[in-house]
Amino acid sequence: STDPDNDPLTYAWDTDGDGQFDDGTAATAAATYAGVGPHTATVKVSDNRGGTATESVTVTATNTAPTVTRLTTYPAGGYYVGQTFGFDAAATDPQQELPDSAYSFVMLRQDCATCARVESQRWAHVGSGQFHVPALPAGGHLYLVVDVMDDHGGLGTQELRIDPQLVTLTVDTRPGTLQVTVGRTARAASWSGRLVMGSTVRVAARKAQVRKGVRWVFVRWSDGGARKHDVTVWDPTVQLTAVYRRKR
Repeated sequence: STDPDNDPLTYAWDTDGDGQFDDGTAATAAATYAGVGPHTATVKVSDNRGGTATESVTVTATNTAPTVTRLTTYPAGGYYVGQTFGFDAAATDPQQELPDSAYSFVMLRQDCATCARVESQRWAHVGSGQFHVPALPAGGHLYLVVDVMDDHGGLGTQELRIDPQLVTLTVDTRPGTLQVTVGRTARAASWSGRLVMGSTVRVAARKAQVRKGVRWVFVRWSDGGARKHDVTVWDPTVQLTAVYRRKR
């Protein structure tokens, strides 16, 4: 500021917009604005003869979106069918403390590498949650996504892929030239496939089969199950055999 009479000048600031010039007395002033949007800072300059002048400036305070620092599922190690696992997340925001209500989660399932992701469950305005794993194919994955929104609409997001725990089921016959049905598929000789741990599949053996003019009659499954029964696979490798005897 300058004065045409070269009088000494004093300064008074109103930086909080309350109409009171009580926020500073130097030629420069500093202010922190918590609210996002425009704020007005005004300086009043006075000389020692009662002359005054004022000038204002508009300060626009912007918002910084939250940053997600952690997205976790537990226990670790991948999912299995029927499991209930927990999850939570953490985020930081330079303008505010983030309450649990700032967090929202969605669980997506993708049944194959080229399949579209489909929403399985959503949790709004919670800091943590639990998910019960349904029956899923071996070639799929789960994706947990967290969105964190601050009071001014700033959004931070992060995604976590969750892999399945896989097991191998092998189904064959004795003798090994006959047919069994695994799920809805009839297979000659032996069938082997990968499943998500805890998956249940139906196996069925025919009452009788004829191969090369010889009639074979079903006796038993190696696990003691009925001729048609469901098998839930937990072990890393499971071998199941349909045993036949030659009909005389």
